[in-house]
Amino acid sequence: MNAIPKREHEFLITETANWTESGLITPEQAEGILSLYEVKEHSLRMILFTAGCVLLGLGGVSFIAAHWHELPKLLRVCALVSGHVVSVLAYIFAGRNKSRWGRSFLLLASLIFGAGIYLITRMYDIKLTFSEVLGYWLVELVVMTLCTRDDWQEYFAQAVSLVYLVSVNAIDIFALEFMGSSRVGVSEFFSPVEGFVLLAMLWAMSHFVRSRAALNVNMLLTLLVFASRMSLCFGGTWTLVLLAVAGGLL
Repeated sequence: MNAIPKREHEFLITETANWTESGLITPEQAEGILSLYEVKEHSLRMILFTAGCVLLGLGGVSFIAAHWHELPKLLRVCALVSGHVVSVLAYIFAGRNKSRWGRSFLLLASLIFGAGIYLITRMYDIKLTFSEVLGYWLVELVVMTLCTRDDWQEYFAQAVSLVYLVSVNAIDIFALEFMGSSRVGVSEFFSPVEGFVLLAMLWAMSHFVRSRAALNVNMLLTLLVFASRMSLCFGGTWTLVLLAVAGGLL
């Protein structure tokens, strides 16, 4: 017998009732189909284990945060790396993408990675700008998304991408003026090139994950980038005309 979530079980009950009413199957066949499935019960052992992990994690984070500056640099790095590895292992143990807990642990691993980049560069006086830190973080997010094909991870990567695109001026907020005049030459349309490279990575990532919502977000990010660059190169009026023509062609 297969265990499925309660929501899917209720959906199956509704569907078999509709099939029976339409004459596609008999009531006996509907009962036979439903007998193949049962509602997935949350294991008490799993609940206790998860609660224990959360409490241990909170205790460890509180201890490290309270003594962060007193710890040797190498120990700080080990703590960050261990936190990332443990979160990934917890994601695997909790059922990967089939469990909300597992997906939450995956997001935690990515947050620890991003925080680790920032903290390690500050500890060892590595000069990185805010956009460079986001860039290295996005590489990790894209790789993790491609490996796990988790749409939560993809949405998080897209949120960080929006901040990155703004930070490198691929999306120039002040350029989005409806009646503004051009400020740069057409030759600078694809500057900075990092923004367009990131857009290509996001579209490739969505191709593997196959999330409709993520595709819509990619379309919005792409539109913002192109509208921003067009406004800078052609001015607000021509930008509106070109976008209207593109919309009509689509």
